[in-house]
Amino acid sequence: NKRNTLTTVSSSSNPSTFGESVSFTATVVGTGAGAGDPSGGSVQFKIDGANFGAPVALSAGLASSGSTSTLTAGNHTVEAVFTSSDTNFNDSNDLLDGGQTVNKRNTLTTISSSLNPSVYGQNVTFTATVVGTGAGAGNPSGGSVQFKVDGVNVGAAVALTAGSASSGAINNINAGTHTVEAVFTSSDTNFNNSSDLLDGGQTVNKAPLTITASSHTVTFSDPIPTITASYSGFVLGQGPADLTTQPTCSTTYTTSSPVGTYPTKCENAVSSNYSFSYVDGTVTVLTACGVFNGFLQPIGGSVELGTGGNFANPVRSFKLNSTIPVKFTAICFGVPLTTGVHTLQAVKYSSSTTSDPAIDATPTDAATDGNQFRLTDGEWHFNLSTKGLGNNGQGTWLLVATLFDGSKHTVWVSIKK
Repeated sequence: NKRNTLTTVSSSSNPSTFGESVSFTATVVGTGAGAGDPSGGSVQFKIDGANFGAPVALSAGLASSGSTSTLTAGNHTVEAVFTSSDTNFNDSNDLLDGGQTVNKRNTLTTISSSLNPSVYGQNVTFTATVVGTGAGAGNPSGGSVQFKVDGVNVGAAVALTAGSASSGAINNINAGTHTVEAVFTSSDTNFNNSSDLLDGGQTVNKAPLTITASSHTVTFSDPIPTITASYSGFVLGQGPADLTTQPTCSTTYTTSSPVGTYPTKCENAVSSNYSFSYVDGTVTVLTACGVFNGFLQPIGGSVELGTGGNFANPVRSFKLNSTIPVKFTAICFGVPLTTGVHTLQAVKYSSSTTSDPAIDATPTDAATDGNQFRLTDGEWHFNLSTKGLGNNGQGTWLLVATLFDGSKHTVWVSIKK
């Protein structure tokens, strides 16, 4: 009888990874009664029942299939079928114990941001790239990426194209630092899924918002105007209602504030998505006196009326130690001014821009209290004494009349020996 043979098949790498080269080897020896090994023959390798390549001649009891890297992930039957050319030996075959296991290849997902840090309201796009990694070879042929911000899906899963996927522009991420994740799900059965977190997260800074307090012009003693806020810098179509806390606005102006300018301000706004800068406004208080008739004779004129002279050309000269009659009339609140407290100061100038401290004018009329004007025959009078000025009284002076509402009217005079 022919002697039996024993064929044994082995794998160069089992388990292997998709894309990794694997070869199979068959050894053939005589077995059982009799002696010797077959002198020749061939081995046909089969994978999953299909011939793998042409039969391979037996050489020194061995035959190799050559390598393959195209086995798909999963478990495959591998068989070696020996056909003897030695008429003294029988044929035989063998299945690879447990089959050839091909593991899926791992993938590496990497996520990046188009703008990091960004500002609230700016467009940010996240991009994921997916490649095969580790043992094996090749990249996944398809799949999808689900982007997540703080663990919540952002939009629908995006198909992987040429190894990448984009989230599209996102502009509504609140200010702060957020986790951003790309989760890849492979549609290629030869590759594993993978995911990646954006390094350091996505930092979104607050958007700058400018809040400007309103400005107003009022007449002396008018009611306090309502100070309101205007805004510059809202994004995403938002407005004041989107602030956590609205700003509070105020002014230092009161109904008794004299003529002048008073600040308005807004403050204390609160928002997690906006940083604030504040711009103050003003309340400008105008005089209640629609007409100032100037200083009456013997002075005449007023700087505000363009007839009050200047440092180089005072309107009148008076002798030192004399009394200067300072008089005026005005129309206030639409009627002749007959009430209120009005005062006079005198300021000596050594040049058109250099002056001594202002001094309260000294009256000679006992009926005038302090440096106040008094009403006489419908005119406001102040008898200014120059006696107390001494030799320092010589020079150019600016007389400043301050009316009850804080408005000031001036005239230049000269005092000589």
